[in-house]
Amino acid sequence: YKYAIKNLFKIISEINENFRKYIEEVIEYSEIKKGARIYEHGISMARAAEILGVSEWDLMGYVGKTTLIDAEEEDEKERLNFARKLFGIEK
Repeated sequence: YKYAIKNLFKIISEINENFRKYIEEVIEYSEIKKGARIYEHGISMARAAEILGVSEWDLMGYVGKTTLIDAEEEDEKERLNFARKLFGIEK
């Protein structure tokens, strides 16, 4: 996969430098978006940025512009009741 991507970048850079920069920005943006989804699932922002190799600042900027940080979390009792129902455990 990495070889194919490198080869693709080589071909693109030979065609047009501006197009290459655009493609790099699109890929970086997609990595930041993936990082936001990882963060949404409970992984720390620093760890999500590290996993995807993106700047923690860029990730913070993206998350700050979305509604991810404003999402209401269920309280612990609701989560516990859901888990009990899911596994058929009655209180």
